[in-house]
Amino acid sequence: MFVQRKLRNEPSPHFNNALHLIAPHFGTLSHCSYPLFASCADDAAVHVFHGMVYSDLLTNPLLVPLKVLRGHTVTDHSGVLDVAFHPTQPWLFTAGGDATVCLFCN
Repeated sequence: MFVQRKLRNEPSPHFNNALHLIAPHFGTLSHCSYPLFASCADDAAVHVFHGMVYSDLLTNPLLVPLKVLRGHTVTDHSGVLDVAFHPTQPWLFTAGGDATVCLFCN
């Protein structure tokens, strides 16, 4: 499955990080109160997206890449193992294969 914004024969040049969602990854998590979700993978990167699904089935879902967060290094073919949002603050915690925990708060 390949996620694209428009149906076309070649991938969209503005949405290159869609492969991050279907590449071998460890987790995808959505925020409990904001329309955000994050995807962590073994390439030591965390991608943060704004996502919206409408109740009207004729309207396409909205998927906007916001930021790529890097703070871990790949160790023994393991990058970022898990990701978690803070329940009330706009903070993102990541756990990496390099035995570190990162806090992204900006």
